[in-house]
Amino acid sequence: MSSTTPPLPQLILGTMTIGGQTNKTDAATMIQDFGENPKWINITNSQPMLDSAIMYQNGKTEKVIGSLLSDEQRGKLSIATKANAFTPDKDLSPSGVRLQLEESLKSLQQDSVDLFYLHAPDAQNHIEHTLEEVQKMYKEGKFQRFGLSNFTAWEVVYIHSYMSARDGYVLPSIYQGMYNAITRQIETELLPALHKLGMGFFAYNPLCGGMLSGKYTLPSEDMDAGEAAGKVAGANSRFAGNNIWAKRYRERYHQKQQFEALDIVREALQNDGTGIGLADASLRWIRHHSKLRENDGIIFGASKVSHYEANMTSLVCGGPLPDLIVKAFNDANKICKDVCPNYARGYSGSSLS
Repeated sequence: MSSTTPPLPQLILGTMTIGGQTNKTDAATMIQDFGENPKWINITNSQPMLDSAIMYQNGKTEKVIGSLLSDEQRGKLSIATKANAFTPDKDLSPSGVRLQLEESLKSLQQDSVDLFYLHAPDAQNHIEHTLEEVQKMYKEGKFQRFGLSNFTAWEVVYIHSYMSARDGYVLPSIYQGMYNAITRQIETELLPALHKLGMGFFAYNPLCGGMLSGKYTLPSEDMDAGEAAGKVAGANSRFAGNNIWAKRYRERYHQKQQFEALDIVREALQNDGTGIGLADASLRWIRHHSKLRENDGIIFGASKVSHYEANMTSLVCGGPLPDLIVKAFNDANKICKDVCPNYARGYSGSSLS
């Protein structure tokens, strides 16, 4: 069997579906278990973290989390949030980034969070102006660590250089990005740059938004799912409906070559004969066979408790995969890498350009 050497990357509970597909009762159960179950905590290598963002469920996610957490849980769990420029009413101008963080803190019912990200570049605002406001909020104690998500490798290096050149400025210490068994664009340039800078990498979409669960196939109702077709295919999936994020997920992960790649892995799983499922194998790949290190992390979510338990079992109890399956994932990545989505979403405006 092939495997990385211990210690393994930490586990982080993603909350994107809370307040949407995930009802409040299931959310409470998952959060409590993730924060208190010693079986999970002893292997996460860090304080249990909830990963959130102001954009999740149009702000409802953070309001639900804020209403669920007890004082005791707040002492056990750390929280990450993000500011974005995805919609016309939000940007990363100094006032915009401050407004978003303060709104998140209000929803979460906290004075500060452990980790605050810029969710993606904002081409309409100078990144230097944003960073100066980030530093002010850091000095005010609104967050402890600073992170970046969906930025290009060169801009990460630029931001790190900008902050490190100024005395007492908070350096970006975590990058959150897309990474899974068949989407590996970060390995070429971004991940080496992060490791050189001493930054950790937290992987989102370890199951390709659900595609690596094995529930989806190539027919047209999956490729072009409108509201009605989406309900037939699974109304709670990220691919269902006509909203902008469902369309983006279909563009991201519903390409012909990606389904052909999954067929390679399915065949290997069948030939292996040990009964390992696609989702189980995919999560075990990223925990044991990816390029992630001890200071990196895996963000996983679930729309219901049963999915959470299955995912946690794979990540915590599932060991390294047989070589046959590791090779199949490598072969799958090769045939679909040209259509896999880029890890970055544009670039920021700059006062230096």
